[in-house]
Amino acid sequence: DPKEGSGIVKSFTVQPVDGKASVSFDWKFDEGDGSNSDGAVYFVKVDGVVKASGVLGRDDASGNDLTVNLTGLAAGSHTVELVFAAVDVKDTSGTSNLYIDDIKVTSNEVVSS
Repeated sequence: DPKEGSGIVKSFTVQPVDGKASVSFDWKFDEGDGSNSDGAVYFVKVDGVVKASGVLGRDDASGNDLTVNLTGLAAGSHTVELVFAAVDVKDTSGTSNLYIDDIKVTSNEVVSS
């Protein structure tokens, strides 16, 4: 039963010549209240389509560098979006925090971020 949450999106434009790109970031999830029911997730979208997703943490979880490899990209410009969300479940007694740092997008050319 979700009680509160938040999310954020970061977008990049890439032009991979070889059809490949990768996205990496550091993360840490601080569950905040000891209930073991809160969580954090990520999604990687390319041109509006989800290409990768996963659970970053439930309870207190420390991550390190997570890398997502994107392949099969057609020549030309593509919009890569990183979507992060954290949710508090059951109660609002402690606010969960998702920390994201050191975001990197690698391809032949990153046009803008």
